[in-house]
Amino acid sequence: MYKPIVCVLFLSLLSATAADFEWNSQGTIDHPAYMFGTSTNWGEYHITVLENNTGSNLTITELGFSCSGPGPAEWLVWTDVTGFAPPGDPDSAEYSGTFTPLDPNPYHTPDVYTDVDISSEGIVFANGSLLCFGYENPGSGGFSELAGPHETWSWFNNIWDGDSQHMTTNCIQILANYASSLSTTTFAGIKASFR
Repeated sequence: MYKPIVCVLFLSLLSATAADFEWNSQGTIDHPAYMFGTSTNWGEYHITVLENNTGSNLTITELGFSCSGPGPAEWLVWTDVTGFAPPGDPDSAEYSGTFTPLDPNPYHTPDVYTDVDISSEGIVFANGSLLCFGYENPGSGGFSELAGPHETWSWFNNIWDGDSQHMTTNCIQILANYASSLSTTTFAGIKASFR
């Protein structure tokens, strides 16, 4: 009689668990933006570069962008990064896709992150490597009012312009889980292994 309630509670707890790796350019997940830049006055794309120093390979599950606008917009990931600098123009990204911002209004500081599930891409962030990721500005990109603690860049006039020289940082984040060599199976497959 109580089994369905227990199952629902268990599934709710599973969905509330954090990712193994959570990173935000401001140091805190969902760090609020304090100002914004449009695609015409600040940058058409926003990116950052980070290093996997966790000791394990990671599989990227989600990207998060403090942005607003009508969309669709493009997300970007580069895994062949050789230094803490932008790897190439936006068209050079190894992985990309589209998303629609949660907030369609491009005329204000975004007050919510748009979380983009990219777990189906199977992008591995290898231990000890650098990764670059970012997004196309759909109208409004959220920024902190201070530079750092991590550098971000904005694509403006066909170059990557460092945001820290303007005393700001784009609010951007990534979530990942430890990569596993375990294979997935069905319940029937598990039952069959005990025969």
